[in-house]
Amino acid sequence: MLPPDVEVRRADSADLIAFYGKLPAVSCKAWVARWKGETVCCAGVAYEDIGPVAFSDMKPGIKAPPIKIWRTAKYLLEEMRASGLPLIVELNRRKHNSEEFLKSLGFMVMRTEGNCILLGFER
Repeated sequence: MLPPDVEVRRADSADLIAFYGKLPAVSCKAWVARWKGETVCCAGVAYEDIGPVAFSDMKPGIKAPPIKIWRTAKYLLEEMRASGLPLIVELNRRKHNSEEFLKSLGFMVMRTEGNCILLGFER
């Protein structure tokens, strides 16, 4: 369940430019999460050559409680999964808990390609 003080809505081009400074290089369907009056996260599905890839980025310096981050991520992921597309993610090796966090959301390791570990959902 989405935390009551977090607002999530579909992102438009203006949201993406405001968050990233430019539009993504590939087509995507995205959502933004707002907390305490500011956009703190952008997440969605990017339509890459390898298939639909889930992505999420938090604004640097956000000090939200971990359970709030997890619940918001879970809500955003359910929105993405509602599209019916299979989703994959690449493990973020710069985040020490990336694999544990993604597995807690329901992802599982599907395959390794070079230095890239891809996770997805069991169908």
